Amino acid sequence: MKVFLIQFVILIFSASVFSQSTFGLEIRTSRNVTHNSSKIVGGSYGLGGYKVTKEGNPMTFSYSIALVFSPNTGSMLKIHVGRHQNGRIIDLTEYDDTFSSYSYANVDLPYNYLQLIPSYAYNIVKGKFNLPFELGLAINKRINEADIFFLGITEYNFDIRISSGFHYKMNEFSIGSNLVFSKSIKNYATKSVNGKYKPYQFGVELSIGYFFKS
Repeated sequence: MKVFLIQFVILIFSASVFSQSTFGLEIRTSRNVTHNSSKIVGGSYGLGGYKVTKEGNPMTFSYSIALVFSPNTGSMLKIHVGRHQNGRIIDLTEYDDTFSSYSYANVDLPYNYLQLIPSYAYNIVKGKFNLPFELGLAINKRINEADIFFLGITEYNFDIRISSGFHYKMNEFSIGSNLVFSKSIKNYATKSVNGKYKPYQFGVELSIGYFFKS
């Protein structure tokens, strides 16, 4: 009898949760400025190498699509999959084994990734307006390796990602804008690089969501 009662309570609880829950899709894109919380000094390759004299902060883009599960009006679980970019702009002096040297200015080094972001968002709901606070872990897989020169980066990198903004809901649709901050968990640079590349980004994000009727 007790087992039956426990099973009945679990069934009622599960039915209640799923009766209030919704599923949806979200598309978002962001424009970000990348900074380095450390410093890149230079690096080496074969019998040559380079010395970095200045670092600059590039503007880059990201975009993704997500499956969204909302167990109630205040919470959302998301899994975003998409493309992400960060990078550096550097001035450097390159040298080789013949004691020759060459100077370059404003060398643009973009790094491209496939990105997976599981996240949790808490929404403060006021009528058709939402104020979301979202925390996620960005898992970055390096791609376009042939385009990477001078500053090598590791294949997998991880960022903590925080965002908040304003969203407006229109029936099943939601449109919003967020401020985004992300910070690397560890050094991105390979062992051939002297110094560290530990990027952090500030950005502005636009999102459009659609939620299926339960």
